[in-house]
Amino acid sequence: MNAARTPKNLPAPAPFAGLSLREHLGAFFCALFFLFLTTAGCIPEITCLDIGCPAGQTCNTTTLTCEIPLRDCMITGCPAGQRCDEQQNICRPDAVSCRNQSCGHYQTCNTQTGFCETTADCTTSGCASNAETCDTISGLCVALSCSSDATCPGGFVCGDTGRCIAGCRLDGRSCAQGQYCRIHTGDSLGQCVPQCIHDTDCPFGQRCELHNDRATCQLEAACEHSDNCRDDEICLDSLCTQPPCASDSDCPGTQTCNRSTGICLDAACDEDIFAPNHAPNQSALLAPGNYTRLTLCPGRDDWFSIDVRSSDAVRLRINHAGDSDIDAYLFDADGRLLAANQRLNPAIYLDHVATRAQTLRLQLVSTSYQTTSYSVYLTLNEDRFCSDDDFEENDSIHQATRLPTTPNLISELPLRICGYDEDWFVLPDLSANQGLRVRFRNAPGDFVGHLLTPDGAVIQPPLDQDLQLTRLGSAGDYHLHARSLTGQSATYRMLVEVLPPWQCTPESHPNTTRATASLLPASTTQPLTLCPTDTGWNISWFALEPPSGPSADATLHLELHPERHESASTHTPALHLTLFELIDDSPTVLRTAVPQADGSLRLQTRFTNDAAHPLYIRVSSPDPVGRAFTPPGYQLSYTWELPESPNREDDGEDPPPTDN
Repeated sequence: MNAARTPKNLPAPAPFAGLSLREHLGAFFCALFFLFLTTAGCIPEITCLDIGCPAGQTCNTTTLTCEIPLRDCMITGCPAGQRCDEQQNICRPDAVSCRNQSCGHYQTCNTQTGFCETTADCTTSGCASNAETCDTISGLCVALSCSSDATCPGGFVCGDTGRCIAGCRLDGRSCAQGQYCRIHTGDSLGQCVPQCIHDTDCPFGQRCELHNDRATCQLEAACEHSDNCRDDEICLDSLCTQPPCASDSDCPGTQTCNRSTGICLDAACDEDIFAPNHAPNQSALLAPGNYTRLTLCPGRDDWFSIDVRSSDAVRLRINHAGDSDIDAYLFDADGRLLAANQRLNPAIYLDHVATRAQTLRLQLVSTSYQTTSYSVYLTLNEDRFCSDDDFEENDSIHQATRLPTTPNLISELPLRICGYDEDWFVLPDLSANQGLRVRFRNAPGDFVGHLLTPDGAVIQPPLDQDLQLTRLGSAGDYHLHARSLTGQSATYRMLVEVLPPWQCTPESHPNTTRATASLLPASTTQPLTLCPTDTGWNISWFALEPPSGPSADATLHLELHPERHESASTHTPALHLTLFELIDDSPTVLRTAVPQADGSLRLQTRFTNDAAHPLYIRVSSPDPVGRAFTPPGYQLSYTWELPESPNREDDGEDPPPTDN
C-alpha cells in the first residue's frame, strides 16, 4: 500500500505537539504500528527528502537525515564585527552592509538582507530585451527612455514615467505585424498576442473568428453533434472538445479509432484485399469494373482513387447489406467535394463528369459502426457521346500542345471539345517582329476562342474570320485557348500561320533621308505605308515639283489622309507632316501641318516663283512601334494653285499676305 507524503516545501510538524494524554498514548501506539508496517515492507521509508527538516537543520542527501549545518549563523551566531545573512545562512562583515551606505559598481542593495550583492554586468553581456538599455555605472539593464509609444519597440508603450513598459493600446500600433492588442474591460493597457488564422491555432473548445476587426480565438457555442464543432473536435456533453482518439494508436488493445467521432471501437474485422486503405494517402486505385466482397470495418473509412481525363463521365454504384449504411463522397485532386450520397438505400450512386485530367478520390464511411460488406461498380463513359481529339490532354495552359512556328507554314487542325473541356495550344518563342494569322471555323455559336499574348492582352477573333497581326509587338509564347460556354460538345477547326518579320520598305529606294527623298508628282494621290524599324516608325522624305507656268505667285495645298480600319483593336499611329525649303543646301522648316477633326493633316502656303527654292516634305510618327494588325497606311497629295491671270494689272495695293 502507499502512504501519503508530506510535500517537500512544507515544514515538518513537531511530533505530538498540542495533544492530550489520551491522544499522546494513541499517537504512541500508532507510531509503533507505523514502525511495524515500515519494517514489514508495506510502505516505503519516509526520509527528510519527503518531509523536510525542522528550522535550523538541513537534510543530508547522503544519509537522508536532518543535521545542524556546520555554518548555521542563525543558531551559532557570528563573531564580533559580523552579522548573519539569514538568506544565505552565512556571516558577513558589517562593513558590507548597505543599510546606511551605497553599494559599489555593479552591485545592488538587497533591502531584505541589508547587504550589497553583485549583479550581472550588462556592459559585457548586454540586455536581453530591446526595450532596455545598459546603465554603465550600475551594470544593470534599465528601461528605455521614451517620449511617445512610437519611440518604444513592438510590444511596449511609453509609460507615465517616460520609460518603455510592456503592453499595448487599443489602436494596436505598438504591436508587431501579425499581432493584435488584447485589452480586458477596464484596463488601459493590453498585451500583444498573435492573430489566429485557422481554428487549429486556437485551443480545443475555441474557434478563430473575426472580432472587433481582429481574428481572435473565441469560445465555441454549445453543440448538439460533432458537425457543430471544428474538424478536429467532437461534441461531448454539449461541448466541443478534443476527441479521445485521433488514430488507432490512441486506443487500447485491438480497438480502432473512429476518426469521425474520435471514439475507440472494437476492431474484430477481417480486412479485404485493398487494406490498408483507410486514409487518402493510402487510396487503392480502381479501374473500370466490378469489385465485390469488400469490407468496411468499424471506425475505419475506405479510400479509393480513380484516374480520369477531361470530359470522362464517372459513374459509381455502391451496394451494401440492408441492415447497414454507407455514405459515399467523391473529391477532386485538390480535396474539393464533387459529389456525395448519404441516402439510406442498399444501393447508392455517384455521377460526375471530369473537367480536367486528374485523380479523383472516393471515400466510403460506415455510419452503423459495425462490420459492413459491400461492392463497388465503376464505369467510365458508359453513355459517351464525345471522343477526345488527338491533342489531349491539353486542358490547361500548363498542358498546352506545342504548334510549329515555321514561317508561312499553314496548320489547320481538326479539333473537338467534349462538354466543358478546354483546349490549349502554344506557339513558343515568337519574336516581336513576326506576324500571326489565326482563324476558328466550323464551330457552334457558344464556342469562344482567344489569343493570349506575352504582354497580357487577350484577343478574341470573330468566328470564321481571320485574325491577322502584321507585327506581334511582344516577344515570347503565344497561347490559343478554345472552350464551350454552355458545355456543348462539338467539333471545330483552327487555322494557324506564323508570318515572317514585316518587310514593307523596298530596299532599292529607301527614302529615309532628305538626300534620298522620293519625287512626289503634283496633282496625284500616292498610297503609302508607314514602316517599322528597330527604334521606331520609319521617316519618309518626299521632294515636291515646283509650280508650272510663268513667273508668278502660287499657293501650295498639301494633304495627308491616314487609312481608317473598322476594327477597334487596330491602332493607327499618329502622323506628323512638315514642309521644308532648301536654302543654301540646308533644309529650313516652313510649316507643320495641323491635325483636322477627321484625322487628316492639311497645309496651305503661298510662294513667289521668283524666289522659289526646292521644297521637301517629311512624314514621321512619334508613337512607339508595337502590335500592328494591318500595315498603317496613308494617302499623300498636293496641288499648286496659280493666279487666274499672270498679266493682271497692278492696282497699287499690296498683295495679300501669305500663310507663312
